[in-house]
Amino acid sequence: MLIKKFIHYFIFTINSIVVLGLIFSYFTSYVAPSTTSFFSFFGLTYPLLLISNALFIIYWFIRKKKKIYVSLVVISIGVSHFFAFFQIPTPNIYAKNNDSISIMSYNVRLFDLYDWTRIKGVRNKIIELIDNEKPAVICFQEYYLKGSNAKLKTQLKTPYVFENFSSKKIKKGVLTGVGTAIFSKYKIINTGIINFENDKANHAIYVDILKAKDTIRIYNAHLGSIRFDNGDYDFLTTNKAKISEADIIPFKKVIKRLKKGFIARESQVNILLSHISKSPYPTLIATDMNDTPISFSYSQFKNHLTDTFTEKGSWTGSTYIGKMPFLRIDYLWHNSKIKALDFKTIDKKLSDHRPIIGLFKIR
Repeated sequence: MLIKKFIHYFIFTINSIVVLGLIFSYFTSYVAPSTTSFFSFFGLTYPLLLISNALFIIYWFIRKKKKIYVSLVVISIGVSHFFAFFQIPTPNIYAKNNDSISIMSYNVRLFDLYDWTRIKGVRNKIIELIDNEKPAVICFQEYYLKGSNAKLKTQLKTPYVFENFSSKKIKKGVLTGVGTAIFSKYKIINTGIINFENDKANHAIYVDILKAKDTIRIYNAHLGSIRFDNGDYDFLTTNKAKISEADIIPFKKVIKRLKKGFIARESQVNILLSHISKSPYPTLIATDMNDTPISFSYSQFKNHLTDTFTEKGSWTGSTYIGKMPFLRIDYLWHNSKIKALDFKTIDKKLSDHRPIIGLFKIR
């Protein structure tokens, strides 16, 4: 009997720890990383903490113990966070028409320039995917160009393009660049660039497009990457039960990179939202945020804009395909002058991100 009590006490102690972790993850949305990045780390582990608490609920339900309410109450308090991660599918009753506009956001990882996927012809497969979906506007992050974009414009059936390169060189008269791009079927009448002083490798661009008599502003933003290398990912995905002395250096390296990324994106989001707030038009924003829905950056966006996934998404909508699963870090946002009609995450592994596409109309 004493052993049985000890086992239940031990289980409840573990339950209390994951409950506390879940509570800490909620603070991520309200405490700026520049104040303290402590809570931001718990935000990253939200899916794991949520699943752990759900398992404890099942355990205490089977045991018919009132301790079930500990996890149940804490999950209920954060139900809005849950629905930022998970949506029950609803039937799509809308189809493209002359009043609607479809937009795709896709981090193409340089069109697999260095054969990371080990899949032949990735660039052509990406173009084929886009052709099948037929978006009116495509926002590329980690866009790679060598030479002219004329062929790609023809392939995507988008005569209007705006590009900006965070890294470029010209050799023998041929431009090679890496950055962001917006391809549009509609005429682009104005363009702009938003630079981030704390990160020269990332930036945002925007275009004003003319659709019939309406002007729509579209932003394409790539916020600060964590820039993990293979060693960092290997460390994060190791099955070691505890950190040894030899692991201290890579552990500190990972923590430092995460903290730096949290703080950098806080500043970038402030710059971007300040610019978006001045938009006089119906506005759509495609972002590779490199942050999950349980993050300070996401909460700042949500205070001013609407995450289309929370209106029209399905299941988890995870967009990142790397060694850290269940991460949704790519978003389509819109302001109050736009209505979302449809949204989907396309489950194709041609990059380390899945593309997302939404259908919208002006209110």
